[in-house]
Amino acid sequence: MFAKAIITHEPEHRRMLRASAADLLADRPLTEVRRLAEERSFDLAFHKKLCELGWIGMMHMSEGELDASDVVALHRELGRRVLPEPVVACGILAAGVLADAKNPAFAENLDRICSGEIVATLAWQGASGALDASGCGPVAERTADGWTVNGTARFVPWASRSDAIIVAARSEDGVVLGWLPAGADGLTVQPAYSVDKTEASTVQLQNVTLPSDAVITSGAEGAACLDRVLDLARLAVSAEMVGAGETVFQMTLDYLRERKQFGRAIGANQALQFTATDIFVQLELANSVLANAAALFASDAENASSRIAACKARCGDAAFLAARGAIQMHGAIGYTHECDVSVYVKKIMHLNVFIGSPVYYRKGIGSLYTSTLTIAA
Repeated sequence: MFAKAIITHEPEHRRMLRASAADLLADRPLTEVRRLAEERSFDLAFHKKLCELGWIGMMHMSEGELDASDVVALHRELGRRVLPEPVVACGILAAGVLADAKNPAFAENLDRICSGEIVATLAWQGASGALDASGCGPVAERTADGWTVNGTARFVPWASRSDAIIVAARSEDGVVLGWLPAGADGLTVQPAYSVDKTEASTVQLQNVTLPSDAVITSGAEGAACLDRVLDLARLAVSAEMVGAGETVFQMTLDYLRERKQFGRAIGANQALQFTATDIFVQLELANSVLANAAALFASDAENASSRIAACKARCGDAAFLAARGAIQMHGAIGYTHECDVSVYVKKIMHLNVFIGSPVYYRKGIGSLYTSTLTIAA
């Protein structure tokens, strides 16, 4: 039903990837997702199964055979089942830094992440509204044998469950990306949770020693590496939002057909039909924008940032429209814990603000447009 214009002409390997993901995830009941959310946890065994399928770090371990469009296709399916596992945190952010930096000293760590032997995450964001490498919270100062890192990184996904944390810290000449094992001296994790119970903790660093052999990359290369990885993560998150939005919209359509008032289905109400049509159009537009941004990242990643920012804003708005419409057309029962709609609504609310909300992206794009007009004048 959804994204027909996108999937009709997709290559065979991508169609197989989507089908295999849909088959695997169909066997995982939503009750399991609910239970894990209540426990504020994820299933490590299931995470390792995803690793065995090659879905963690898939783009980086495929030796160039897979690209951002394949990542988007997979994460759209993951979004349809609102997985709590750290696929983006571990498989996109952490694995992405190690792969993009191309530092052979960390090849073993990348293999361990992608095999499921360890879980890693990325700590970088200093405050709400930070969108790129300039928004790193931690600060690194050079020492005789490396760096000393101080500061705070917020909204770090699954920091308390990670075996290692990649820290991005501002330095005098760019960004230092370093590998820190969990429990490193001076590193403190303060657990916090998003609306869907996904961990989004605060990581504090006080005189943390980062020796030179723990530095993945630094300087201008470190900043560029961080920005590219964040862009890829935004594509994955956008795809998950669209997948979740499509699913909750389908649940709404089913409800409109089944729920009866005064002897007929409430879906016969023309006002509800107009609302549903608008949601469908916005989801299809989001799919098109997502496909375009993924293709641009694959062909010209260095110049794709503004398009990807617009993509996340568009996908976030469309998914949130689907979530809001689901609650309204379910007669507000979608707010309740017992209704499956609430699981998707909370996931969409979390993903909508993760790595930047639509408000911040529109503000950034507007500033870029205004500056361009000023220069042209």
